[in-house]
Amino acid sequence: MSRQVTLKASWLLFSILAISSSCLTEESHPHEKALLEFDYEWPSQSKVVTKLVVHDGSKGDNPQLCSHEILSFKKMRKYDCSFIIDSVEYNLKTKYLISENGRIKEYWHYLPEGPLIHREEDFEDDRKFYSYIGGDEFRVELFESFVIDSGDTLRIVNFDEELGLVFVDYTKDNISKSMSVIYEVK
Repeated sequence: MSRQVTLKASWLLFSILAISSSCLTEESHPHEKALLEFDYEWPSQSKVVTKLVVHDGSKGDNPQLCSHEILSFKKMRKYDCSFIIDSVEYNLKTKYLISENGRIKEYWHYLPEGPLIHREEDFEDDRKFYSYIGGDEFRVELFESFVIDSGDTLRIVNFDEELGLVFVDYTKDNISKSMSVIYEVK
């Protein structure tokens, strides 16, 4: 009896995986060019310098928080809260500027009136807030085909070499289906 249950469970798991992978097409998301495997040889000094948590225009609802003209990522100004990549609009929810050792250097929370910026010295004064944003566990590392973010291993689905942007699969910050996490690498 248990062998039948095991076989049924195995068949169910195989079916789910087959259906899931068949649903993933290049049309699923404009940046999912390497859906099943990503392998890139990073220059030895490559580091993640920014983590962007964004409302992703290709995934449905994308609240417009900014009242100004939306520019391409390359032309984006320092305090802009939206940008466009390959005709997809992204609206920033949060931005983490990352130090050399992969820790939070600055935390930007985007509001309609502009970003609320917290710096390292603010974290020292307000440990409760630092803990609230995950600062105690926060550490980002770049590997050939994945990013480790605060203990989560995230598969890289694409790297836009021109912009230095890494697009990853689901992450815990990505609770809403309309959210994405993008890392900037230098």
